[in-house]
Amino acid sequence: MDLSKISIDFNAIIAFFALIFSIVAFCKSHRAQRVSNHLQKIWINIEKQREHDRSKALLFPQAIKKRSGLVEVTVANTGASAARNLRVMLDNQPIQQHPRNAFKQEIPSLLQPRQDAKVGYLSGNDRDAQTLNLKIIWDDDSGTGQIYEEPVHIR
Repeated sequence: MDLSKISIDFNAIIAFFALIFSIVAFCKSHRAQRVSNHLQKIWINIEKQREHDRSKALLFPQAIKKRSGLVEVTVANTGASAARNLRVMLDNQPIQQHPRNAFKQEIPSLLQPRQDAKVGYLSGNDRDAQTLNLKIIWDDDSGTGQIYEEPVHIR
């Protein structure tokens, strides 16, 4: 056997292994890039959700019995955005016009973050239900027609 022929065969083997190595490296790099792109999309979605949450008003009602026959209904904005066009419904009618609104108090139409609004409500006798059917509708920076509708227990 000729030494130059062995040298050529050795070079071919090295070239073949280099080709295999580069194909494996390309596949791993491509897979890593796909994973990186996927994680980046997830991160972008998380940031979009955070931005959306920062533009929301979160309204929560509570009802506290103050004295015999009087319940104070409080609507608090715990969100980061103002609640506009605020409407509070009690038994499917505006709370301002409800016959049991103690002092015919108005709910403001704008509720800033970390602000609350209170209305006195005549609960009648103690046999009345211990929950109020409240529905709160408002607009904020994230959209219009936000709704909170759950029974509120009188504490």
